[in-house]
Amino acid sequence: MAILLENQISLIKDLNRQLESHFSGVLRVEPALTRKIVSYQGNKARPFYRWYKYKEAFSSSLVEYFLYKYKISKGIILDPFAGMGTTLFSSAALGYDTEGIELLPVCQKIILTRTIAQFDCDETIINILECWRDELPWNSNPTPLKVNYLRITKGAYHRSICFVFQFLFMFGLELFYIFRYR
Repeated sequence: MAILLENQISLIKDLNRQLESHFSGVLRVEPALTRKIVSYQGNKARPFYRWYKYKEAFSSSLVEYFLYKYKISKGIILDPFAGMGTTLFSSAALGYDTEGIELLPVCQKIILTRTIAQFDCDETIINILECWRDELPWNSNPTPLKVNYLRITKGAYHRSICFVFQFLFMFGLELFYIFRYR
């Protein structure tokens, strides 16, 4: 087993060297792209981005960096793997039209919730959210509801956060329709 693992690691290192050699003319180190910029860490201090720790995310600063560096003309930015919407919201803040596709239900809810909070929030919604904050209604359900998930996300969330998701899944869209189309 150990010899097989060593052989696999050796193969990976060899393939990596081949790739680096093949692309040596175009690969370069970009000092501006620090770990904080290319990971979620850069969003920790920004409102709306820090609601949920999504380790697969990158910072809004990275989106801004690429749009400015490559002088992308105004237009539609498509993010086919939208995640929490970093590209969508960062690009929109700079004046771009954005479209996104996201399959993970939790990320869909985060994008929807942020859209409501950032662009459609009024006194009624604030009162409802304050009530949820103070009363934690998801804790009052003695029988947890089943949360739909994709196979890749099974077991990814702590049990306590699943109660919050259940509550939001039950009432989040209802609130959206009530306040969006009133």
